[in-house]
Amino acid sequence: MKKLVRRSSEVHPVEVAVRDFEAQQRALKEFMAANDRVFDQFNALVDAYNRTLVAAKGQVRDTDALQGVYVGPFTKTKAPESVTFDAAKLPDKIKKLPGVLTADNKVLKALIEGRTVSVDDVRDAMLVTVGTPRVTGPKEIEVKL
Repeated sequence: MKKLVRRSSEVHPVEVAVRDFEAQQRALKEFMAANDRVFDQFNALVDAYNRTLVAAKGQVRDTDALQGVYVGPFTKTKAPESVTFDAAKLPDKIKKLPGVLTADNKVLKALIEGRTVSVDDVRDAMLVTVGTPRVTGPKEIEVKL
């Protein structure tokens, strides 16, 4: 560990900042000790809050909703999907279209959206990957000293 080296008789700003912190830490500990009943109740409330938060988030996460869930402060997004195409499985009539030879996803998706290509024509070549939905909500409360 590197020791702080003084070049003059001045107090280094790091030492001032650390002393200020330690004084505030002592003041907080003294306040908590003087109000121990309040902090016991506060800690019990925080524990209950965190316990119910974890349970609620778990229930939201376990919900089978396909379009997402929005309940109070909790959100579960729709599971993201990505579609890719296997060029080897594309029918010959589709491979002859411009830009399709390499199974370019953007080109194929644009052709499907533009109804130039039917989904049924490329269904055997489609690879659908479903990701994990994201669950968001309040954060746990953490009080450490």
